Amino acid sequence: MTTLHKFLTFNERCPLCNNPLTLYMQWIDANLYIAREAESGVYYFTDYWFNNDEHDLSDHEMQSMTLMDYGDRFDISFSHTSLFNEAKKYQIYFYFLCKNEGFRSKNLKNYEINLAKGCYYRSTPLMEFKKETDSWKLGYTIEESSDLVNKDESFCLKARKEGLDKFYLLSRDMETQTTKVWYFTMTDKQRVDKTFRPDIFQKELPLIARPSMDNKNKILERINSWIVLS
Repeated sequence: MTTLHKFLTFNERCPLCNNPLTLYMQWIDANLYIAREAESGVYYFTDYWFNNDEHDLSDHEMQSMTLMDYGDRFDISFSHTSLFNEAKKYQIYFYFLCKNEGFRSKNLKNYEINLAKGCYYRSTPLMEFKKETDSWKLGYTIEESSDLVNKDESFCLKARKEGLDKFYLLSRDMETQTTKVWYFTMTDKQRVDKTFRPDIFQKELPLIARPSMDNKNKILERINSWIVLS
């Protein structure tokens, strides 16, 4: 099976809240696309806008890319040759996101994902279209990353105690085999204060186990111990 197939089928629901995941394709410094699985293994990508009401989509709905995943191989087709020629110019990556509330900013070329709202994120290493003999194939930009199913996988774990919300943001980086942790707290009053900026604790750790609904409390206990020791 291809590494991309393993990425696409790794999980279909968020390991923390069980919501269905949405697949996106990002062209670096260019367009963002959202996928619709037309049928099993067939992903139809079209332009994604954070607020469709602000845009005339008539010109964009015609521009699409279809990825057909057959397990041991995949094929890609474009609705227009012009879109394929554009795709050759960019490095791209695919990612899954739990909730689209996690998008911050309406500028598709300069947006962030707020994991505290997005809950869960998982991405591929960078990819690009490469010329092979008389055809172009989508492959990994760095050959050493071609066996990584996920480049990084990020989680937001939450806990509430005595009116205080605790947020633990974890990013597991498979390339560096490390986990970055961000921790902050927020009261109900601070939550509605638009000027509030939390103090954020940061720490880099060796790669930890994947959080899930089953082991969430154990992982939080470990992280709290590291925070106290720091």
